[in-house]
Amino acid sequence: MGEATRPHPAQVAAIEDLLANDEAITARVLGRVLEQYPRLRREYNAMIADEIDDEVDEATLAVERRLGISSLRLLPAIRDRSGLREVLGLGTVHVLTVEKGGRAYLGFELGCEWDDEHGAGVMIHGRRVVDLGGADHAFLAWIAQRDGGRSWEATDVAASSKGRRARTRTRG
Repeated sequence: MGEATRPHPAQVAAIEDLLANDEAITARVLGRVLEQYPRLRREYNAMIADEIDDEVDEATLAVERRLGISSLRLLPAIRDRSGLREVLGLGTVHVLTVEKGGRAYLGFELGCEWDDEHGAGVMIHGRRVVDLGGADHAFLAWIAQRDGGRSWEATDVAASSKGRRARTRTRG
């Protein structure tokens, strides 16, 4: 079994900042999702309507209309952050091996109604939302590097945890 490595100081700083400022960070993340939600909702609802047109016959749709129900699982209109709880949930927090200014980037992998297979992802640095997209946007190092972050190697962390000076490498 290999030697366990300690978290890089930039990772520790990022987690401490998240714990100390979770409400502000959550508000920023939800704010960014809310900005994009009308577009996501439009695209998703159009896709579902196209699929239903291909799969559900007109007689079924007529009965549903009379009963006031729908086989369409459309996304609801949402006007504030609290409404996002209906369609979004946190799945995984990623602590990246990319840092800027002594703080690692963090990613939130989210389960969401508009992409139940892949989910959504948000990358942050401190209290700033860096990117929002598919679930992989929560952990793709190149997104953080595009933002000016620098990667380090896992072996560098092990060396650093033994009191040696860690090397910093930029991957590109």
